[in-house]
Amino acid sequence: MALLNRFSKLVRPNSGQILHLRSIGGPTHLTLTSSGQVALAITTPPGILGRDRREFRGLTIELFPTASIRSRGKSKTTGLALIACHKQIDHYKFSLLCEDLTKRLAVVQSHVTYENLEKFVLEWRDLFQDLPKLSGPEQLGLWGELEVLLSIPSKDRALEIWHGPEFAKFDFSARGIRMEVKASTTDDLVRLQLDQLQEAGTGRTFLAVIRTSRNFSNGRTLDDQVQRARKRFGSSLEFERKLSLLGYQGNDPELVPYSLLNFRIYEGRRIPRPRQLDTGVSNVSYDADLNRTPSLPTAQIRALLRAIST
Repeated sequence: MALLNRFSKLVRPNSGQILHLRSIGGPTHLTLTSSGQVALAITTPPGILGRDRREFRGLTIELFPTASIRSRGKSKTTGLALIACHKQIDHYKFSLLCEDLTKRLAVVQSHVTYENLEKFVLEWRDLFQDLPKLSGPEQLGLWGELEVLLSIPSKDRALEIWHGPEFAKFDFSARGIRMEVKASTTDDLVRLQLDQLQEAGTGRTFLAVIRTSRNFSNGRTLDDQVQRARKRFGSSLEFERKLSLLGYQGNDPELVPYSLLNFRIYEGRRIPRPRQLDTGVSNVSYDADLNRTPSLPTAQIRALLRAIST
């Protein structure tokens, strides 16, 4: 991304706290704070913004009614809003934030207010929150969800129907089709939630099972899967937000590489399950052996993925 190349060219203030700004479009600029932190700077006429500072998970907005800046070789006084991360910055995510805000401020033009900025930051904050490191099973689960995401024909709809990051009941759902994804390194048992297989209302339920094996010679890690998705979806703030909601942090040297063995989809009504429960029993999880359960033929899988994304 072009913005990533600009980060290395930013200049730290040398005296008098004068910020050196590099324009990226309209009133938005990149800058370095006195501590060497990359920040997004939005200029306004002097006196419009009140002095304030707010923190939103990993992001901070700081407002200055007047500030001394230097831009394109000229020094001047202006109103200023600084948006920065108050933790170790992910430059890729921050560059997406910068691009998105540049586009949005081009719409509001000179009417930059704290309310504008707060609304934007509340949308971005999930990208910069601190989350626990993904466990091994969680990494494999996300690897599988991304494999399904990349298999959905409609690039425009794929992210919209991916609900796993929102902790919905099913990982993918649309048009009366509900699909849960399970990734596994075994050929026999799959852990399931009984309530996911109980048909509710209209529509149909499916189970996508991603069989993998560890492959340290030419397998794909979770980071590799994410890069494949980024290549397909481009600079997508929505994709990065959903990854962050799942706890993905990236650049983990301990990630295990996997190879895809097979990708099968089963109709929910055909999957073995407990058929009778005592009154008062709920939240039942169990291991299902799918070896005797027929999966959909390849042509039907393709048709199903088209149907859920049209």
